[in-house]
Amino acid sequence: MRQYVIDQLKPEERDKIKAYLEQYCEPAGLDGMFWLHVPLEVLSETQRDHQGCQPHCVGIELREQEVKIEFLVRSRNKIRCECIAYALPHQRDYIINFIEQMLKETKVKA
Repeated sequence: MRQYVIDQLKPEERDKIKAYLEQYCEPAGLDGMFWLHVPLEVLSETQRDHQGCQPHCVGIELREQEVKIEFLVRSRNKIRCECIAYALPHQRDYIINFIEQMLKETKVKA
């Protein structure tokens, strides 16, 4: 799996990241798992055309000392479809910008 990992988090940094994710992402139903929705304007043409597969999102896993953000843009409604794919360059930019904004706002120095 292609992913962005921030590790060696201190407990207080983890708590700040958790609060941020709870505010800006959707809980995934498992402890520490979140969905970051990818806006329509960031989706590929195929993903935009697959309205039945929307919303498209990226998985985020918050663990004790790390947070992992996937670079796989998934459908929330289907497990397999041609619209599910690794992030294109502009989608990776969106994901990384989200991460950088999260670190900036939470003042996490990891």
